Amino acid sequence: MELRHRQIGLAAGPVRFVPVVRKTAGFRAAMTRLTGATPRTLDDLIDNQLFTVEGGATAAARLLDRGVPTIVAASDLMALEGGAGGALAGLRVPGCLDRRP
Repeated sequence: MELRHRQIGLAAGPVRFVPVVRKTAGFRAAMTRLTGATPRTLDDLIDNQLFTVEGGATAAARLLDRGVPTIVAASDLMALEGGAGGALAGLRVPGCLDRRP
């Protein structure tokens, strides 16, 4: 929130896992409280994939395609590839993925 981003995406694992349900609930609560995001808006900010390097790449690509400038990864493996994919796409990494030079 310090960077004033209002759209923050969540790259998370499959919803069948309890930690994913908890992380997603926390993300939804925080985004609603801090940005006033609606449930529909939040649906567009969350992408669930496998907890793998490939899952991180897929989630990051899908969120970036939706115009989400900043992404939080729910696992280290997802963050590794999401960050690498963002750097290859010319985005600033680490810190946040955003389209500012």
